[in-house]
Amino acid sequence: MRQVDTAIALWFSEGDPVSIHTLLCAAVEIIHALHGRATGKRLFFENDAMASVPGLVQIVKDWPNFFKHGRPHELDRVLSFNPDANLILFSACIAGLARIGAPQNDLHDALASWFLIHEPESFPADVRKQRPSGETLRQIRRLSKKKFLEYHLRIARKQRH
Repeated sequence: MRQVDTAIALWFSEGDPVSIHTLLCAAVEIIHALHGRATGKRLFFENDAMASVPGLVQIVKDWPNFFKHGRPHELDRVLSFNPDANLILFSACIAGLARIGAPQNDLHDALASWFLIHEPESFPADVRKQRPSGETLRQIRRLSKKKFLEYHLRIARKQRH
């Protein structure tokens, strides 16, 4: 959970996408293993969805293996990294944490809120209805990621008190 939270904080502060990716991939592996230990079922890797596309597991693990290990046979490779892959990993990590019973926190909520504001098509229609509209939406969309996180955390703290 700390790896996911750190990755979220880095993402909101426009941190290095490779570092974010490496943190998220490590978290995915841990969440996958914890889920497997608790249920005996696979959550991310070699599940039915992954098995349906030959070579998909290798593709998913290619970037993080390169970033983490830099094996001698890989040092001359050039990988075209897409930082948007981190968005999928964020989603997988947060959903996986929920599946293993980890509590959701303000950082998870902030990330979900950001995506609801900026990527509403990723959500079901009933959830999209909860999104602000009009001038409020326009003002929120103008906030930098950093300012958005500060605003969201300030509101969350006020709601708890």
